Amino acid sequence: MTAEIGILNKNGVVIAADSAVTMSGSNNQKIYNSANKVFALAPSHDIGMMIYGNASISGIPWEVLIKEYRKNLSKPFGRTLEYISDFLDFLETIKDIQSNQSETDLVVRYVNELLNLIHEELTIAIFQKDEIDKDEEFVRLLDEMKREFAKAKPFTKKETLKEFNMRFDENVRSIYDDFCEKLGISNKVRDNKRSSFISILRNALFSKEYFSNSKTGLVITGYGENDLFPSLYSLSIEGYIGGKLKILMDNRLEISVYGTTSGIAPFAQQEMVHTVMRGIDPEMQENIELITSIGFDNFISSLEDEKLINDYYDEDIQILKDSCQDAIKSTIKDKINSSYVNPVLRSIDLMPKEELATIAETLVNITSFKRKISMEMETVGGPIDVLLITKSDGPIWIKRKYYFEEKINPDYHKRKFFS
Repeated sequence: MTAEIGILNKNGVVIAADSAVTMSGSNNQKIYNSANKVFALAPSHDIGMMIYGNASISGIPWEVLIKEYRKNLSKPFGRTLEYISDFLDFLETIKDIQSNQSETDLVVRYVNELLNLIHEELTIAIFQKDEIDKDEEFVRLLDEMKREFAKAKPFTKKETLKEFNMRFDENVRSIYDDFCEKLGISNKVRDNKRSSFISILRNALFSKEYFSNSKTGLVITGYGENDLFPSLYSLSIEGYIGGKLKILMDNRLEISVYGTTSGIAPFAQQEMVHTVMRGIDPEMQENIELITSIGFDNFISSLEDEKLINDYYDEDIQILKDSCQDAIKSTIKDKINSSYVNPVLRSIDLMPKEELATIAETLVNITSFKRKISMEMETVGGPIDVLLITKSDGPIWIKRKYYFEEKINPDYHKRKFFS
């Protein structure tokens, strides 16, 4: 995991990221604090890129792809969005990303993730109930998932189940059958529901919005040649399926005079940024809402115990409860916006570019500090890279780590000119 952030106003945009990367083995994990996640494109292009999540696609590191892409850039594009289209076109030229093996690897990742999801739901059901028929619960879960994923809008034309099954049946069958055996699912139910699972898998892979935990987040920000103010876009990317790159634009910030005049966009581990921005930890806010709901239920139960109300009013009581819950949520949201979010954004509006860089680094540091004093793994840490981009000066590194000593590599910048 990681902590990354983008901050924009009319003066410029800054992106910052820590250097921690988690490497997973069969039974353990190790964290290194040396990953490069922030990149400037080229001297004549006022564009920065940042990655989070999976550091590679189809086994190819994003760092390699981004640095290869910038070698092929010539004149600047007019708009930042054009860089996104051009970069995606560049990925189309990398045949290794589109190989049959990389597609199979993506399918296997989805199989394992969906089966883990089923296992978690089964575990919860077993914990909550004294007696449970695993076969019945397994069937119920698969039927429910099948209905939900059937509603998912595809990002491209889906293969037919027959086509999909012909291509991946061997890979899916072995993992699915092994899972059912370990879980104690009967052979009859296993065989009867295999087609349902394959349907779920196909719909999840082709879903426009469902991505696995192995996706990559890609942030592209800065200025096109014709842009007066900066913009920032983030994409979720997850390899090729059915001959198309699975991609979703999930964040879009475009600074203008009368519209959005500033913005803060956290990525990956976001809770500390939201705490600073909103004045309350997101998890604590959820707990408050849950506690008020439980408290209301307990209050109603006590009234029923005292014979002050009866079952006749159940429907009215539920309506009253929903109204109270909505009022509480709305009041909290209004208070958060008026007392915390809006003042912060007004402050960001007026900040000079140097202060934007300081704020970005500080917010990443706070997330790292939180991990350090908690019992969680320190998945945020190491040096923080900070890249500032302005219309007048282009990309400027405020903080940048190197894996080598510059003084004993004096020809590096002459050879590469820009890095």
